[in-house]
Amino acid sequence: MSSRVAACILLPLLFSSSCTGSESNRALVSGQENMASPTTKTIDPELTRLIKTFSEDVGENGQAAWRELQSRPRKDLIHSLSDMRANLPKDSAMQYSIAFVLCNLDHEYRTNVQVIVSALTNVPHNQNYYADLAAGMLGRLIHRGDKSLLRVLFGAAPWSDAALSEELSGTFSEELRDDPKSFLFELKDEPKESRSRVYTLIDSGSLTAQHLKKLRGQLASLPRTAPISEVARELLASPVFKK
Repeated sequence: MSSRVAACILLPLLFSSSCTGSESNRALVSGQENMASPTTKTIDPELTRLIKTFSEDVGENGQAAWRELQSRPRKDLIHSLSDMRANLPKDSAMQYSIAFVLCNLDHEYRTNVQVIVSALTNVPHNQNYYADLAAGMLGRLIHRGDKSLLRVLFGAAPWSDAALSEELSGTFSEELRDDPKSFLFELKDEPKESRSRVYTLIDSGSLTAQHLKKLRGQLASLPRTAPISEVARELLASPVFKK
């Protein structure tokens, strides 16, 4: 075979081998990139709807959503909630809603309630964009039995306005009406500025003349040695009872 013929045969083979090797290398690199890229997890839209409805709606729709959430296996639900939270931006409103659901499931309660509390305690306060949403959730946890959270809301009272003030007004009025002794016990050590603002918010709340008459009798009958007697007298002298 002449050298010219051999060259004609070998050149196409070498070119073909070079192209095949290059394609194989590209495929390998591409495969490595795919393996290195994190898998984007899809958010369950139905679970998202249930979380949002339960955390924001105190009516029948919210209770229906809570029943649906509870119907899921507890372990699977907690795993799904934790997984969803890990894949959401840190400043997402859903972070608070998920924490609220976990609080109601009594899962890592203290850790999750602090997530909600942070929406009212971060400074500067004018950047607490979800303060009213968080206040509503904390109000529901207070009604559920965690009276210590009242102090978080008392702390937010002096700088509250608009939607946040409305949330605080409702919670303070209801808690004073339903459990005045616990309410005043949590309030008694707050600064004067906070107490005065709390009275103002109660005054614009939902207490009726009948509620006020009953409360006046309960507060006036407290012995002077009671730990809450001083704050009770202060409240009785406030605009709340001057209607």
